[in-house]
Amino acid sequence: MRQFAERGFRATAVGDIEAGAGLQPRRGALYKHFASKQALLEAAVRSHLDSAAAGAEQIDAISFTRAVGSDRASLPPLVAGLGRWFLDEMDRMKDLTRVLEHDGERMVELTLDVKHDIVDLSYRTAANLIVALAPEVDAEAISLLVLGPLVALRRTAWTFGSPPLDIDDDRALASWTAMTLTLLGGRDDDRG
Repeated sequence: MRQFAERGFRATAVGDIEAGAGLQPRRGALYKHFASKQALLEAAVRSHLDSAAAGAEQIDAISFTRAVGSDRASLPPLVAGLGRWFLDEMDRMKDLTRVLEHDGERMVELTLDVKHDIVDLSYRTAANLIVALAPEVDAEAISLLVLGPLVALRRTAWTFGSPPLDIDDDRALASWTAMTLTLLGGRDDDRG
């Protein structure tokens, strides 16, 4: 996946893939496992989908309504943990994201699966937390606004080699957590 991300599908030679995997280049070893370079790429994307599915089961096991309950003291670590999970997921998806941006047309169905099963999963997870904190808002739409800054943090670092203003993850997550809690917690204060 790294070679496809760095070079693009067309410029990534089968011999380079074989060498990167510790196989003898240009001896046909890759074709013993995959019918084509395209099949290898699709298998790599499916591997990401499988990994995301396993992570989704862990996240789905969290009942945000029960976790939040009436204990507002549990919110900062819960929100910060969700933000950290999201950034970690983005890190795991860096190469896949680049491949899909450049070669997604080679595998349209898998690209749609990635959007639904990985990208939308993150937003659905955030929406579940938002519903637990502020049930009267459009949680899915708010999830876009809440996760958008984390996407910008990662994508800027990927593109330019460092995050905006060189703000590290810990600093960004601390402020992001406070902002998210203010945004959603303030609604509770308005009702009370």
